[in-house]
Amino acid sequence: MTLIKTRARGLKLDDTFAFTGSVSGAESDVVLIKTKTISSSTSSVNFINGTDGVVFDNTYQMYKVIGSDVDVTSSGSNLDCRISTDTGSSYIGSGYKTVGESINYDGGSTSSSIIATVNGMRILDATDSDSDENIWFELWLDNPSNSATMPIFKSNSAHRDNTTTAFAKSTHSGGFYNTAVAYDAFEIRATTGNIDGGVFKLYGYK
Repeated sequence: MTLIKTRARGLKLDDTFAFTGSVSGAESDVVLIKTKTISSSTSSVNFINGTDGVVFDNTYQMYKVIGSDVDVTSSGSNLDCRISTDTGSSYIGSGYKTVGESINYDGGSTSSSIIATVNGMRILDATDSDSDENIWFELWLDNPSNSATMPIFKSNSAHRDNTTTAFAKSTHSGGFYNTAVAYDAFEIRATTGNIDGGVFKLYGYK
């Protein structure tokens, strides 16, 4: 077959073309695996190996979840991540060691607090349930299929809080589960009340 070279500025296709065969070199190292849109109250958002096209194996080295327009039903609730080793039949509720900082700003002054948790990976500390607030976060998970190391997490989040007066809140945290184990599912949950809105996108990084 004759090799045809084109300039980097691309091709202008003004007609209709039919393509056969396969295209090589187009595979991305970042893949959108699953999108979950929540529009009614639920206790948790779950990503489970072998369900809805989700895969936790050595296909991907890292995973990232991006949550946008997330809302909860109970003011003061925290947003946590917990892992499962039985494809979501149960989620581990203790044995985590995570630490982070929650920072608030009301337009005039700032305040902060240190977060230390053992019952889950903290994504966001002390949420608010006002209808006009929303939560954004990103959560990183390192190589879930590796049973030789302790699972490591890292998250960043931001939201508008109006519990007493309107202020911006940002939470940054990281940590690990205190046992070397492979896991095949994880959940994102509100520690009190429910999650009642949001878009959750799971990406795989090769």
